[in-house]
Amino acid sequence: MAITPTENNSRNFHPNHSGRKTFDFILGQVGDCLRDIEPFFKWIEAEEIYTTEYLKVVQIYQTERSSIDPTQLAHCDLAYSIVYFGVSHNNLTTLNRIFEGKYNQLFLSYLSFFIKNKPHPDAGLNEVWENFKNTHLENILYDLREKIRTQKSDPTQNVFGNLQWYPNLEEIKEITQRRPFKYYGGHQFKLGHYYRHLFQTVKYIDEQKILKYSEKYENLKTLRAQLSTPEQYLLFFNTISSMGRAWELNKLSDKAFENFNCYLVTKYNFIKNIPDTFYLDLVNIKDYYPLVDFEFGANPIERGNLKKKFR
Repeated sequence: MAITPTENNSRNFHPNHSGRKTFDFILGQVGDCLRDIEPFFKWIEAEEIYTTEYLKVVQIYQTERSSIDPTQLAHCDLAYSIVYFGVSHNNLTTLNRIFEGKYNQLFLSYLSFFIKNKPHPDAGLNEVWENFKNTHLENILYDLREKIRTQKSDPTQNVFGNLQWYPNLEEIKEITQRRPFKYYGGHQFKLGHYYRHLFQTVKYIDEQKILKYSEKYENLKTLRAQLSTPEQYLLFFNTISSMGRAWELNKLSDKAFENFNCYLVTKYNFIKNIPDTFYLDLVNIKDYYPLVDFEFGANPIERGNLKKKFR
């Protein structure tokens, strides 16, 4: 079952931010999305969020780094991806393709139905949106949990057909009829090439055999110094998202990469300058990168031994 977006209101709203202010704005949206979709991850267990096969991959991450919580990882992945791609009809279709085989499609259907309706603050529909959440969200989550359990007990049963009741809620009708700009319009064209280029630059320097580790580190330290705090926070979310795990997390689950030299974020302390590793009291960045020597924290004791293995 694919995510089922509607054609209604595919317009996006992008404030006229430029330069570093763009990253401030995007990071703010990631924080907002983390809060907006947080109830879904409090009601639903990891076994009900992921597909069975992909949960095994995530559990390998957890085996290698016990502080990684699979439910929180999904929470961060989906929040960043929603902000990155946006929630128009075409964008949700793209998200569905990316997450096929990773997340329970029923879970994604409910989550997308919910978040795609959030209007931009300038639309004058904040009160309607808040009333919708206060009145219906708990019932929506209860309905989702029951359907997932029905799906698990009888996989042949079609539990998707009753989703049609959701768009008929009065608040959703009012939002869709007024066709406001969506709050999550997407930033793929701002972020995509930026973080791909950054990854390729780090990878290129890392692969240079004529350079010692200390020389590679100094080169990349200069590159890291160009990143603002919001850029480093967004880089963190990128690296733990489905789009950016080539930086490090995917190496944890691939036996061909048991060498610590493949862990690019840790090896080069690439998010070292983040001033607070607790983001919005929802995410502890150290849970994902425990051996990064964060500038404003204690130097991990184990890193001293790890540095001897870098080349």
